[in-house]
Amino acid sequence: MEKSNILYSLILIFSFSFLFSQNTHTLDIDNCLNLLESNSEEFKMISRNIKIDSLRQLIFKNSLLPKANFDISIPTYNKSINSITLPNGNNSFIEQAQANTTFSIDIIQPISITGGDIIINSSLNRLDNLINKSNSTSLPHHFDSSISLNQKDKTSL
Repeated sequence: MEKSNILYSLILIFSFSFLFSQNTHTLDIDNCLNLLESNSEEFKMISRNIKIDSLRQLIFKNSLLPKANFDISIPTYNKSINSITLPNGNNSFIEQAQANTTFSIDIIQPISITGGDIIINSSLNRLDNLINKSNSTSLPHHFDSSISLNQKDKTSL
């Protein structure tokens, strides 16, 4: 009889323990990280700092890439009457009408070690004489090209 009382007692204890048991959740590493991220201010700050550092690194890498600048001027029109002294000493008034157009391109390559730049420049200038209305003539195009090195002064940094 004593064995049956012990058995009944054990069954009663286990049944009550199942009635009052709490709900349990299993956590894997992803759930733990999500809980940590949502509840920890320090973790949020570290995550923001990592994002800021990665953006700074991206900005630095992009600063080493070459840059191109294009400059196009719309045709400028100039019409004037100018006084010209002839070889015999008399003045003659000549009407002039011109259109001027320019196009230039600059390619700038930063040099990170020295803080300077290598600049390659090319430009094209066109001058049109518009005084003869039946036949507009264009003077030869003027083409410039240059390569230069700009070095920043270390004392001003």
